[in-house]
Amino acid sequence: MASGQELPIPAGPEPAPVELPHFPRRLDAYVFRNWGVAPLERIAAAIDAGPEAVRSLARDLGLGEPPPVSEEAWRRSALTAIRRNWHLLPYPQLLKLLGWREGQLGYTLREDDFLWIKLGNLKPRCEPVRFEEAGEAVKERQRAIRKLVEEALGEKGWSGIAPRFSFLQELASPERPSAEPGPPAGSPPRETRFAVRFLHSYFALYGDALLEPALDPYPDGYLERLSRLGVNGVWLPALLRNLAPPGEELGLVPAGPETAAGREARLRNLARLVERAGRFGVGVYLYLNEPRAMPLEFFKKQPSLQGVQEGDAAALCSSAPAVQKWLAGSVEYLFKRVPGLAGVFTITMSENLTNCHSHGNGKGCPRCRERPGPEVVGEVNRLIAEAARKASPQARAIVWDWGWPDDWIEPIIKNLPKGVSVMSVSEWSLPIERGGVKSQVGEYSISAVGPGPRARRTWSLARQSGLEAFAKIQAGNTWELSAVPYIPAVGLVAEHARRLAAEGVQGLMLGWTLGGYPSPNLQAVQHYLYRDAPAGPPSPPPSASEVLERVAARRFGSRLGGAVAGAWRGMSQAFEEYPFHVGVVYRCPAQLGPANLLHARKTGYAATMVGFPYDDLDGWRGPYPPEAFAAQLEKVAAGWGKTISALPPAEPAGPPEYAAELSVMKAAHLHVQSVASQSRFVLARRRLEQAVDQKEAAAGKAALDDLARIAGEEERAARRLLDLVRSDSRLGFEASNQYYYMPVDLLEKVLNCRWILDDWIPGERRRLKSP
Repeated sequence: MASGQELPIPAGPEPAPVELPHFPRRLDAYVFRNWGVAPLERIAAAIDAGPEAVRSLARDLGLGEPPPVSEEAWRRSALTAIRRNWHLLPYPQLLKLLGWREGQLGYTLREDDFLWIKLGNLKPRCEPVRFEEAGEAVKERQRAIRKLVEEALGEKGWSGIAPRFSFLQELASPERPSAEPGPPAGSPPRETRFAVRFLHSYFALYGDALLEPALDPYPDGYLERLSRLGVNGVWLPALLRNLAPPGEELGLVPAGPETAAGREARLRNLARLVERAGRFGVGVYLYLNEPRAMPLEFFKKQPSLQGVQEGDAAALCSSAPAVQKWLAGSVEYLFKRVPGLAGVFTITMSENLTNCHSHGNGKGCPRCRERPGPEVVGEVNRLIAEAARKASPQARAIVWDWGWPDDWIEPIIKNLPKGVSVMSVSEWSLPIERGGVKSQVGEYSISAVGPGPRARRTWSLARQSGLEAFAKIQAGNTWELSAVPYIPAVGLVAEHARRLAAEGVQGLMLGWTLGGYPSPNLQAVQHYLYRDAPAGPPSPPPSASEVLERVAARRFGSRLGGAVAGAWRGMSQAFEEYPFHVGVVYRCPAQLGPANLLHARKTGYAATMVGFPYDDLDGWRGPYPPEAFAAQLEKVAAGWGKTISALPPAEPAGPPEYAAELSVMKAAHLHVQSVASQSRFVLARRRLEQAVDQKEAAAGKAALDDLARIAGEEERAARRLLDLVRSDSRLGFEASNQYYYMPVDLLEKVLNCRWILDDWIPGERRRLKSP
């Protein structure tokens, strides 16, 4: 990580870490959690131990020899490593494990897709982990753990588990997927319904992908696959201060040769990507979320640029002339240096603090308090769009209304320059009712099919101003369930695309950081991209049901295609029962599924945004009553389970695509069922606590019986998911979060459940009997 990529570590609360009673010591937990994630030498060095001593401890825990961790896999796993050690290591040891400087970690926490927010805006106060020899009591626990782990791993041990990231080799290969064939050679160009169809890489590093050319976000084989699926654009996040010299001039990054070298490397890699992608008819778009806030320390030298303050950072005030000059100059420089860039899209009111009105607190700035919020937000977008098009007239500037208050949309759009496109999330504000709870869609959703009233209004306002209207959808997956490469509710995706084909929008953003896997969902969308058939007169868009049949037949053949198409219909129908709400998708354990631990005692931690769910049922459920929340998830799981059970099993000699499809379906089912089970566990734990307080032995026994049953179900779910991840490295992965869980985490869940069943519950039964 080059100079200019270093920032102070954010400040926040330091509560006690979550207890892990299924391990005899924190040392055992540390070695266990990092086995197969980090190289052995790093695991040892972080705790000042020898590799052989750590290897011996791992054998005592049943982990065997260390699975190989390639340099590439380790470089792609930094966020996975940070999360699993967040409650175990203090900062110095975490830095030693990562091999980073403090400023590198600070930059990652602040700038890598809201990581500090995902971690809860806090760092648990952890004592250093020290290597020490085990006493007899610890050894006895280790022997029990070893027996469980070896039994769960099976005879092949780690050798029977596909290395994580092995999906990269498949996606980078030039083999043609089962996409729809293109028109015959020499055919006239087909008229598209959507001029732009762009998405994010399934596996790109989010933080600074342009500085890691060896970790190519878009290898040729992957670009070819996307192109065959009708995708003609890909995107990457960018920080202007790292791509243009004006950042140095303003003091946003240190001036000097190292900063310049890092900037030139990023620009060189970006230009190469633009050239390579162009060979496949794919344009490259940059995502700008500017101007980004800076630490308060920066403003000691530049007090005139400081805007609204939040915590230990403040906005780089976009009303300051120097900031406006920097913003426009940086964008113009970038598009002059890489003239082949297809364009840029902006978000101006995100989780990140950017302009002073981006979080609704503009009155805290002496300059912006005198200016209406829509005026400031519109100005930022205008500066970026005009600078890009000044340098490169063919570049597209796509302005996304993400986070804009409803009453700001019209005044912002009216002040946008001609030639920009206005994008809105298609399904947002769609009214839904599930489990007797009425609400509106306020996050990306596949279970609720758009377009909704907010998007339609935004598109109408854009057209009235002579601007193009773009739809943002999630074709592959959403935060409803992002730990599988795609949600196999293909019928809902096809129906959404059919409706948008009739809506007349000019472009489609097919996914945020998630959803870029070349999936049957993208194949379904592909059927709606063109106004005409490959040969012949224009034809109306096909029904979603027709598309399912076509995609399934092409992907799996005539023998299995009908059954899979029927399964996609069943999965789609059941998924419409999902208890959707922005709070649910951000905070419930859907991404971890069976890998999320059960807690015998309330942790006291609040669930975080797509990070740590903990045991925070009230944070998971959004507006749904606890019983209704669990019941809705059980409806989805029951429908999915029934659908999957009706499919024929995968045969060793059968098509690998079918086995891969079953893997995704089964994993998705396990995740949703597990969230329901974990919710029931917390409810049963509450009943137990109440029974103990009120000395109601019968009620306490009933609660313990439920807790034991659920812990047994969760143990079996962890084992079943482990069986799936043995051969499917896609499971548990999402680009901006990397691996939510690794095989070792599912082994830990087995230990966790056995401790609940064998230690905690018997102790609670004795407690109930005591006077």
